[in-house]
Amino acid sequence: MNFRMIVLLLVLMIVTLGCTNEKDDSKRLKTGVEKVIRLRDVESYFKKSLEVELGAGSSDIAKFWDVFKTFSKEEVGDDGRNVESGLLYECGFTDMTGFKLGKERFFVNFVRQFSVYEDNGEYSHMEQLVSHFVFEPTDEISELESDALWFFFDEGGELEEYFAEIENQESFKAALKNKPIQFEIYQTEI
Repeated sequence: MNFRMIVLLLVLMIVTLGCTNEKDDSKRLKTGVEKVIRLRDVESYFKKSLEVELGAGSSDIAKFWDVFKTFSKEEVGDDGRNVESGLLYECGFTDMTGFKLGKERFFVNFVRQFSVYEDNGEYSHMEQLVSHFVFEPTDEISELESDALWFFFDEGGELEEYFAEIENQESFKAALKNKPIQFEIYQTEI
């Protein structure tokens, strides 16, 4: 085999391998070597990741949690602006009407928060990707307390330790044992 043939085979292999990547790269920015998810595409990218991993309409929290943890490590950017990321696990009780007219329900939220700064360092705005699960209050759930656990990437700390802390919460364990009656994912500016 001559040198040209080897180069041609290498190029063909690289192109073929690059084309079979199952991730949706159309939602990513290319900045240097790293690939970055565009802030405006975070919700659709995350929903697509869930669909690929879990199938359409699945609300299995254990599997969802695995996808969320993976997604939490993905880089997010916004054309020419700095995006800092944080995570929030929160749970509690709400009557879901805001007027205390309904029956209280238990909720669990997995949130990824994005603080956006202009390239000159000035704060622009904040957005959140919220994954919201709602449960009927069983006897076990009724005994739980509201909680909120934050993690900010720019403050250091070990991400895996944060995940383990959530997984050790009684509210998280209860959520794994129960089927949600409502589930939604949305991205919002706050």
